[in-house]
Amino acid sequence: MNTTITTSKKWRRVLFVFLALTIVLSMLLTACGPASPGGLAGGAGGNNQGNNNGNNGNNGNNGNNGNNGNNGNNGNNGNNGNNGNNNNNNSNSGNSGNNGNNGNNGNNGNNGNNGNNNNNNSNSGNSGNSGNSGNSGNSGNSGNSGNSGNSGNSGNSGNSGNSGNSGNSGNSGNSGNSGNSGNSGKTPGTGHVPVTLCHATGSAKNPYVEITIDVAGQLNGHDKHPNDIIPAPAGGCPKGENPPKANPTPPTNNKVTLCHATGSETNPYVKITVSENALKDGHGHAGHPDDIIPAPAGGCPGNKTEPTPTPGGPTETPPPPTTETPTTETPVTPTLPVPPITSVKSAPVPGPSCPNWIVFHSFRTGNLQVFRLDGIEGTTNSVLYDLSNSSAMDSRPSRSPNDQWVVFQSDRNKNVELYLTDSEGKTQKRLTNTQSNNINPMFGPDNQTVVYQSDRNGNWDIFALNIDTGVERQLTADSANDINPFWSPDPNWITYQSNRSGSWNVYLLNLTTGNEYQVTSFATDAILPSWSPNGKQIAFLSNLNGTWDLFVSDLQGNDLSQITSGDGNTTNATWSPDGTRLAYQTEINGNVDVYTYNISTSQQFRVTDFSGPDSAPTWNCGGTQVSFTSIMNGNADIFSAQWQGLGDFTAITSNVSTDKWSEWSPSKEPGSYGY
Repeated sequence: MNTTITTSKKWRRVLFVFLALTIVLSMLLTACGPASPGGLAGGAGGNNQGNNNGNNGNNGNNGNNGNNGNNGNNGNNGNNGNNGNNNNNNSNSGNSGNNGNNGNNGNNGNNGNNGNNNNNNSNSGNSGNSGNSGNSGNSGNSGNSGNSGNSGNSGNSGNSGNSGNSGNSGNSGNSGNSGNSGNSGKTPGTGHVPVTLCHATGSAKNPYVEITIDVAGQLNGHDKHPNDIIPAPAGGCPKGENPPKANPTPPTNNKVTLCHATGSETNPYVKITVSENALKDGHGHAGHPDDIIPAPAGGCPGNKTEPTPTPGGPTETPPPPTTETPTTETPVTPTLPVPPITSVKSAPVPGPSCPNWIVFHSFRTGNLQVFRLDGIEGTTNSVLYDLSNSSAMDSRPSRSPNDQWVVFQSDRNKNVELYLTDSEGKTQKRLTNTQSNNINPMFGPDNQTVVYQSDRNGNWDIFALNIDTGVERQLTADSANDINPFWSPDPNWITYQSNRSGSWNVYLLNLTTGNEYQVTSFATDAILPSWSPNGKQIAFLSNLNGTWDLFVSDLQGNDLSQITSGDGNTTNATWSPDGTRLAYQTEINGNVDVYTYNISTSQQFRVTDFSGPDSAPTWNCGGTQVSFTSIMNGNADIFSAQWQGLGDFTAITSNVSTDKWSEWSPSKEPGSYGY
């Protein structure tokens, strides 16, 4: 009996153990069985996320269908202040206890998404590649993370707290790196994130330039440009009508001397030398029916006079004289004599270690100011000085030859007055004190005298002022307008333009004697004269051919050479420090570029070829390079290049504000004159 009872107990124990093992095995099979397709895909990559939270907006694709949004987080939502983004770890479907790594989020300010990440559950199967997308911690770059099938639906739209970027990070496509971005917790906004955009140039022929910048720093200011296209379209930036040719053929070196008809009775012709380019295709002088091409061997015809007719019979007795005196038309101002000089002493040759810094205009303080820059902006040794340092509009600087002083004009007194500053902007001194406008200053070769024009007498006259004594002297007093004075290398002489003959022409003035002389006698205009540093020539612009071209003559208006013959205007001409070359901007085929010209070889060089405006060139003190204004980097900056156009361009300034109109060596800055 006892044996039977003992045996029965043993079987009951075996049966209990068997049933217990069956239950345990069943539980294990259930736990280890295949999850739903979405949950499996989510777990594949999502389990790597662990502490990679901070990828706000990258959740929502975490494939933890049925469990996501709830995975151990629902009870915690609203406790971290970052909830709603902590579900970046969800993709551990079925592992809800592993989610809710709220302490690792680093995306403060993403509240408001608590419990909303379960919107991603329907997207399971893709989320295994989501969550980190290489943008973890980059608030606003989340939600897309390359979640094929989920991008745009990443469950975050409207809920992710990603400032409207939910599902649209633009940084998606990194799926496969899910949970392994290695960037979790990274400070938002750091790192290089390039974007290509179309910057509006304002040019009808070249309306946009394509540039690539970093999104940091508010797109380098381009987010404030209403006409920029951000990002650039897939097909590239829109083109303008009739884009300019990339490389227009430069003028040939062959020259032709001709007699150009001026339309003047007293000076009917002027002899000029032009390139063959100016005679081609009916352009320029080839289209002037009264020009004589080529000039006769004996020179151009003189004054036009009517030949005396041969008498046909006996001379009639003239009638008695009338009592009234016949009226005759007298010119307002008679033609002045030809200058008595052919040259003045030349300027000193710059030394090998001449100061190599630029003065330029900039809007970087919000208004137009005059700055100085040593070196290349952004490099270790570069130094920037605000020379004019005011809240007014300051412009048109001129450096003294010894580089100690800069004179400029300013409207800080409502009218325009002249101011003086040292070359580091430490001190300022007001030079003129009138109720009129005093503009276009230029430092003389003596480093003490400034010439300028003033309208204090009701018209424009030329004045000179000593910066040490403050004494002013009126140099011209004609009732017409005398403007744009320019020093010769000799402190006794200046050149300027005047309309006293009825059109603008070029004149000289001797400061010692006060005598004035006329260089050109055109019926058309000759403007902006500049005296060569070699002391022997004057360059000026004239519209003899209907467009503004560059000319060079000797001091008496002879030996006239036409330098440019573009289909558009030439402006902003400047001499090299040795007086053998010129730099200028000219328009050919609708595009404005910088060119240089060697006087001795009659050879022109194209310095720039950017399909946008390049302008206002000036020479460095050694005469080896030119600086100029260009928008080739998206906004106006100062660039430099070799004077022959060889090699690469260098951006001297690099600021989102407009930098323009530079002066690289002591002279007179031409770019701000508006011609």
